Amino acid sequence: MYWRQWGILALSFGFLFFILTTPMSRLAVWQHFYSTPEKNAEVITPKEVNAFLDVWPEFLQTNAANGEASQLSLANGKASEVLSPSLKRWFEVKGWDVDRFFYVEQRLRAIIKTEMLLSNIQNNKKLLEKGRDSNLKNIINEQERQVNAEKVSPEELEMIRPVLYKVSKILEAESQN
Repeated sequence: MYWRQWGILALSFGFLFFILTTPMSRLAVWQHFYSTPEKNAEVITPKEVNAFLDVWPEFLQTNAANGEASQLSLANGKASEVLSPSLKRWFEVKGWDVDRFFYVEQRLRAIIKTEMLLSNIQNNKKLLEKGRDSNLKNIINEQERQVNAEKVSPEELEMIRPVLYKVSKILEAESQN
């Protein structure tokens, strides 16, 4: 019983410390780094994509020990506000603005998702023409709604299509670490 009371007391002090040391603006808001980009959001460039693909695997290896990469999608605010100073310096040495790096990652994931949805829509339309399944019309409508939600530009799709497999495999490496 004595240890349980001390455990609860220690947990209470830890929670109190967290509340007192966290800025109010970060306590009240829970959001991902980037919500769905606005319609006129800045598109990513081929140069950025190539630079990102060069740095991403190294970032995952560098970051694997302290686990910051897996926590980024659950963090409040921008990446530059939550990453450790040493990791911010690492990005600077690599020539990246931290927030732009994670914006490029988010856009690449959205582009890949959109391209896969477009491919599924085409395949489902072919099946619908052959009269395979009447429910396909509803599936196609839902997939088209999802494609429009990502707000990926045609330029971004054209840029990634030739290297879609490569980009997808590099981003998938995160789940294997």
